[in-house]
Amino acid sequence: MRRSSLVSLSFLALLVTATLDLIGPWWFLTGLIPIAALIALIGYLVSWPIVTRVANFRRPSEAVWQALADYRSFKTWHSHLRCVEELPSQSGHCCWCETSSDYDKPMPVWVERLDSVSPEKLVHLVRFALWPMSSSDNPRLVFQGQWVYEISPTPSGCRVRITERSTLKNPFLKFFVRILCSGGHSQRMTAWLVDLGKKFGEETQVNE
Repeated sequence: MRRSSLVSLSFLALLVTATLDLIGPWWFLTGLIPIAALIALIGYLVSWPIVTRVANFRRPSEAVWQALADYRSFKTWHSHLRCVEELPSQSGHCCWCETSSDYDKPMPVWVERLDSVSPEKLVHLVRFALWPMSSSDNPRLVFQGQWVYEISPTPSGCRVRITERSTLKNPFLKFFVRILCSGGHSQRMTAWLVDLGKKFGEETQVNE
């Protein structure tokens, strides 16, 4: 788990302990019901942000598109991946599972390629959980969204724009994830673009 998440969890634990000392366990427990209802309502109503990151590369669009399309080679240049496992195709779409090395325990990310237009665009359906899971069969326990890669030529090479549109159906998880992991998505997108630049021997500046 990331350091910011641990700090937030420690703060929540301290808050609960202080509340128990002030009002006692009985009043604390009876107050949990309206608090839980409020959290569920906020989680249901809150919208999930659309996140975008952009970077320029001194390589032609075809070369960058090929690097992003060849998921079997991700492990050779993406420093945050522990492994990439190819999965059976679904509806004619190639699928794979990426395991991140950013956490103490393996955290799988299931990916399905929905669209591929060389050398301009890739659309991936992405699912990932808040804790280690063997599959993404339960949609209420995982994020689900799209990563859209748009590649456009520039005078010096090309520009890559990654746009994420994600959802989380469980309102309780949505509420706490917005508090504990609010920057996780943009950090992951930034890491992809930075490592892509390193693959080509470039120092990449990532912008919103």
